[in-house]
Amino acid sequence: MPKPDMTRGKIRIAPSLLACRFERMGEEIEAVRRAGADWLHFDVMDGRFVPNISVGPMGVAAARRVSPDFVLDVHLMIADPDRYLEDFVRAGADLVTVHVEAAGHLHRTVQAIHALGALAGATLNPGTPLCALDPVLGDVDLVLIMSVNPGFGGQKFIPSALERVREARRMLDARKSGALLEVDGGVTAGNAAALREAGADVLVAGTAVFGSPDYAGAIREIRGGEMDTENNRCPVCLVDKPRIEGISNKDAYKVDCHGKGCGRFSYSGPAKIEKLKNLTLDEREVLKAYIVRKNQDGIEPCLDKMTVDAILAGTAG
Repeated sequence: MPKPDMTRGKIRIAPSLLACRFERMGEEIEAVRRAGADWLHFDVMDGRFVPNISVGPMGVAAARRVSPDFVLDVHLMIADPDRYLEDFVRAGADLVTVHVEAAGHLHRTVQAIHALGALAGATLNPGTPLCALDPVLGDVDLVLIMSVNPGFGGQKFIPSALERVREARRMLDARKSGALLEVDGGVTAGNAAALREAGADVLVAGTAVFGSPDYAGAIREIRGGEMDTENNRCPVCLVDKPRIEGISNKDAYKVDCHGKGCGRFSYSGPAKIEKLKNLTLDEREVLKAYIVRKNQDGIEPCLDKMTVDAILAGTAG
């Protein structure tokens, strides 16, 4: 399996499965993938290093089966992580992050992760000085700043974590490190802009995504509404390429790229009706989500009311 793209310069959103509906985990994974998530974040807890117990290697393996191409970002909040590195990498982890407080020999642990073929990250609790990361800054692929005390989902963002993100970015830049900077804990659309400005590359969001009725909208707001120019992906409809034949890239992405509107379905006339009759199930779901979002925003959808009603009822065509 190819390694994840770790190039800096674009924001990655990593929904945390800790906040998903576990009885429907496979569906939840597919839903956030379709909604535009870049990575999938696993908070692994052992009841020793942190109070709670969560998923283990079998949970990661299940996610890998459901979505073979998703980047699986595994955060080990466990004592003695070296014992389980191979299990998680074998299960499908692309990136394994360990705590400086839990790894007795942090540099050796990072080397072990790399030897297993995965990317390595290092993190630390909010009360641990950032200088504890200094010995491995030249070796890791990712630095994770915890903005809550680990162990529970749904916690409030610790305000002082913002300055820790800035300082971590300064430390990485001073080393000319290519490591990505990730933030985990209490990330919302309300603080995401400040975190991006502080230098974060990856934003982990659990409740802010899975607690929202609109996963795509939540991800779009946390990302900041920018256009993904590499994939030509609209931040509103979150589709990499037009899926309806006859609509050019130019027309499909002639949009306001700050979440205010999307022209992907704004074609009209008889051709519109003919195309609607031939939508695949995936295309129809994208279109339904677009219409629902527009109605919620108080913006008149680009389609006439009769067609909108038919699509929402599943009877168009």
